[in-house]
Amino acid sequence: MCLGGLVVGALAFAPQTALAATPTAGGTTTTAGTTTPAAATASELAVADAEGAYNYVVLGAPGEAATGLVAEAVAAAGGVVLTAHPAIGVTVAQSASGDFLATIRAADAVESAGPTRSVPVNDAEVVAGGLAAIGQPGSETALAADPGETAQWDMTSIGALAAHEVSTGSRDVVVGVLDSGIEDTHPDLATQVDPALSAGCAVNGVVNTERASWIPTASDHGTHVAGTIAAAQNGEGIVGVAPDTTLASVKVVNDDGYIYPEYAVCGFMWAAEHGFDVTNNSYYVDPWEFWCQTDDTQAAGFEAVRRAVAYSEGEGVLNVAAAGNSNYDLANKTTDSTSPNDVPEDEFITDRPVSEGCYDIPTELDGVVTVASVAQNAEGVISRSSFSNYGEGVIDIAAPGSRILSTVVGGGYGLKSGTSMASPHVAGVAALLKSVHPDAGPEALRQYLAEQATPLACPADAGAACADEDGSPFYGAGLVNAFAAVTEGVVAEPTAAADRENVAAGSPFTVLAANLTADSDTTLTDAEGTVLATGRTDSSGSVSLSGVLPLTTATGSATLTVTDGAGRSATVTITVTAALAAPTVTAPTDGQTLDDGTVTVTGTAEPGAEVTVVINGVPSGQESGARSGLQSTAVAAGEQADPVEVDPETGEATVVVQADAEDGSFSAEVSAPDGDYTLTVSQRLADGTLSATSEPIAFTVAVAEVEPTTPPSEGGSDADGDDGSTDGSGDASGSGSADGTASPAPAGAGSSAGSGSGEGSSASGSLATTGAEPLTAAVLAALLLAAGLAGALRSRSLRRDG
Repeated sequence: MCLGGLVVGALAFAPQTALAATPTAGGTTTTAGTTTPAAATASELAVADAEGAYNYVVLGAPGEAATGLVAEAVAAAGGVVLTAHPAIGVTVAQSASGDFLATIRAADAVESAGPTRSVPVNDAEVVAGGLAAIGQPGSETALAADPGETAQWDMTSIGALAAHEVSTGSRDVVVGVLDSGIEDTHPDLATQVDPALSAGCAVNGVVNTERASWIPTASDHGTHVAGTIAAAQNGEGIVGVAPDTTLASVKVVNDDGYIYPEYAVCGFMWAAEHGFDVTNNSYYVDPWEFWCQTDDTQAAGFEAVRRAVAYSEGEGVLNVAAAGNSNYDLANKTTDSTSPNDVPEDEFITDRPVSEGCYDIPTELDGVVTVASVAQNAEGVISRSSFSNYGEGVIDIAAPGSRILSTVVGGGYGLKSGTSMASPHVAGVAALLKSVHPDAGPEALRQYLAEQATPLACPADAGAACADEDGSPFYGAGLVNAFAAVTEGVVAEPTAAADRENVAAGSPFTVLAANLTADSDTTLTDAEGTVLATGRTDSSGSVSLSGVLPLTTATGSATLTVTDGAGRSATVTITVTAALAAPTVTAPTDGQTLDDGTVTVTGTAEPGAEVTVVINGVPSGQESGARSGLQSTAVAAGEQADPVEVDPETGEATVVVQADAEDGSFSAEVSAPDGDYTLTVSQRLADGTLSATSEPIAFTVAVAEVEPTTPPSEGGSDADGDDGSTDGSGDASGSGSADGTASPAPAGAGSSAGSGSGEGSSASGSLATTGAEPLTAAVLAALLLAAGLAGALRSRSLRRDG
């Protein structure tokens, strides 16, 4: 099954009603090495019950003569030859006879034979007086990309967009997409697919060159894969790794979502016989996740596919394949409980031993480039996708495979994840390599891919599964490198290119450079000479320099320069766009006066962004100009326990909060004394992108205070005979402090906070609050009048200082 989704380690294609067979008379030779014999009659097939017909691969010696002898043996055993590949000695037969397998295995010309599936063939593949044909395809609803997923992180991470500044590939290079078909009318693929090189193989493994046989009928998987390899660079939609290479659609997936051995053999042989340079294989051959050479029911199917792959490589084809989605260590197999997958799940064989002589095909076959999948987190860190298979000595290379945006049927674009999505990135880079090294064969291309890959280390939490420092069990040689493919050993002079054409001020970006001095310290500078990034070239003179474009960078064209320690340099021109907008502040508003010292700043930022709120001001009674630094705190969304206090001397404070991950809302609290202030906000995204700073918002804090008049008391003391302090230790003119001791106060004045401050305290000559919200001046005045203690209300004057 195709490996694009995460259903039992493979993408299960949506079932579709079987199509009725259409008889075709006469035998034809479709290629120099693949023969389709004359169709058998019903009597020759000797099928009493069509529901019982099975397909088989029958292996003999290569060559026309030996294949002819096998055909005679098939007929004698009660079967019919569906197709044959004399070049590799593989014949595909069908029979409904219960004795067919035992009889054919006993024939002198036969080396081995076995079924290709666990269930009878479907109606579309039952031979009834001729070869089954494929009906007209249906339609499928396109998947819409999420609004925030339009950026192709995958192309940036492998340097594909930078590579396009040097080469976009060659039309002479052909990449075969062995999959579920390509929508050749898609705006990004209409100019990319060559109909003359396309064919269908998904009915009995018999070649069919009618367009209906190689376009999608039940899945957009192949269309998605094709877009990653070579979507056109036409100013719309997306762009593929190698947009100027040629695609061929080779349909090897039937409408039930299966890729049986005869389909795969047909696809590899078609590629070999039609001059393909690369094939992409985002699937494993059904119905066994691991085909065991020691099992008689699987050995023949395994060997048929192995021969086809080897033959295609001998004809100059580099085959690239997905590693699989079972999070399985391919280097240390134990058991399999997901096969055969063409029967109901409750009929799967549980704990089938697969530790000896069992392989995931085609990906584990000799010569095939095995591709693991990587993902990128919000901070831009790349690591193995959780679903990807792995294994020391099995994985050859890694590529992006999580949340990949590409083409889907209906002319749209959609996101898919899987090693199915990783493999076409490597196939695309292989196509770029073949474009700049036209004489390179499969072995040379494999070597280039490995030597130019960017090493990736094992994650810290990988444990024993990836204990090697070089990360090879997870990533093989490393992350595939498109920029290196078109520069290393190709361009003589120093060359540099950015990972994107448009770079926003304040955003991170990467410049890739090649052909500099090896092992040399290198800098990236702007036109003013400001150093934006530093790094060191590797042994081949290549370097990746990542930095953040200053927020002050003017929009428009900008030239950056990469210079090594020997003075060799290369320039790159980028287009600078406006910085990310600052968050929107909803409170406080500009010019607002607050009668509460706790200032709540609210607004909206990018979802999940880190929002920085900066308060600057002049508390009443302080002169402007004294600035000793900012008090700050960082909190997650909704977790700020206490307000951050404004420094009473400097009038400054900084609060860092995280915006809500869904709607981007944020809230920050600052405790400020009376005074005049301004606030600004900015935001930082997880990938390091910085926004512009908002325009200052001016506001005032003015908390009213009460100075009540102390009434005369008889005998100079209160009713309890004490002197007005909370514990009787002070005199009548004093106000009790928080710890109960007396503190001096101006004659006739009381503390607005009350004496003996603390929950439940009381005082003489003043009003005490008990942990409630501060009372307004009007409320205080009313209370004083009601008590017959009318006092003077004095509002602290506010002063604006420069």
